[in-house]
Amino acid sequence: MRAGRGAVVYNVTWAEPDLVARRLLALALARMSFLKPRERYQLLRRCRLAEFADYSLIQLALLLRRRLGLRRRLPPPAAWLERARADQDHLTGGGLGGTFLWEPDYPRILREIHDPPGVLFWRGARRLPASAAPVAVVGTRQPTGAGRCAAFRFGFDLALKGVPTVSGLARGVDLEAHRGSLAGWRGAGWGGGCATVAVLGCGIDRIYPSSSRRVAREVVRQGWLVSEFPPGTAPFAHHFPLRNRIIAGLSRGVLVVEAPARSGALITACCAADEGREVAVAAAALGGPRGTGTRGLAESGAVSVAHADELLQEFGLSTGHGRRAPRAGRTAAAARPVSTPPARHRAPGAWLAHLFALEQERRVASSHGSFAVAEEQD
Repeated sequence: MRAGRGAVVYNVTWAEPDLVARRLLALALARMSFLKPRERYQLLRRCRLAEFADYSLIQLALLLRRRLGLRRRLPPPAAWLERARADQDHLTGGGLGGTFLWEPDYPRILREIHDPPGVLFWRGARRLPASAAPVAVVGTRQPTGAGRCAAFRFGFDLALKGVPTVSGLARGVDLEAHRGSLAGWRGAGWGGGCATVAVLGCGIDRIYPSSSRRVAREVVRQGWLVSEFPPGTAPFAHHFPLRNRIIAGLSRGVLVVEAPARSGALITACCAADEGREVAVAAAALGGPRGTGTRGLAESGAVSVAHADELLQEFGLSTGHGRRAPRAGRTAAAARPVSTPPARHRAPGAWLAHLFALEQERRVASSHGSFAVAEEQD
């Protein structure tokens, strides 16, 4: 399913010519949570740092042509610049990074949306190449067994083909997609590159929910953890629809695995359609009440796919983006594609892939061909 604006040609003239000052302005605007993403983008294009520091809130409201809730006694722009300087120290202190909208390592695909964040905060050893075309895999936090298996399988199979996934690190479908991607990337033996991208709805120095911390540590080692929210930002409910637009913006297309009627995954699908990106649904999890929203997408024109090859074909993506297929015999998980759930009738290759992922996460231990539950480690 494709709709909306489509890709735009990115050619922007910035009002602030000095790069250091422009970075500071972007960090200040990122701190101003009362602004809409589109307003931050407009101010970043139109303002110089010196004039922005002298603005009053009334002048800012006139420039944006809307009320800013002045009764809340918001700090003036100069106060937000002081906070931005502290964020700048954060980024240069190690552990956290930031890539700015005009820099060459900013993801090119994210620049194409109509309200890209001025700064993308990140953690991770392997950043997403600017020219990459990942696939988003999203769905409900409370999936069925078929939904969980489908999310893991798509993440795993896409990774075998060298295609990174994007998701939101939430419980359920998101977490299984990240796990599958990490397992497939290791199983394929890719020497570098970014296995998966996790987009947060809070500051980059926080992990929400806390139950995702183990997987988040693996993402930092083999992928990219990103957020448009400055360090220390709490995971407020209104952040997650904004987070979903980033998931869609970082992806060439969105696969909705399983989603009820009011799922946040449907917001991601709508964002993708608005930006002219492809939307598909997983055939394995269309049934039942938790698939109501997914069935609605299919009825609206989203194609139903059963496996990763079909998904990549529908999205118009070449397998592996120039990578060679993994050599046979690297691992049992890499040697066979993951087959379709449900669990009790899962093919041997799917079981091996899932056990491989659990072993890599130290949730099970293997000895002489048998598996046992490993002791929990912090």
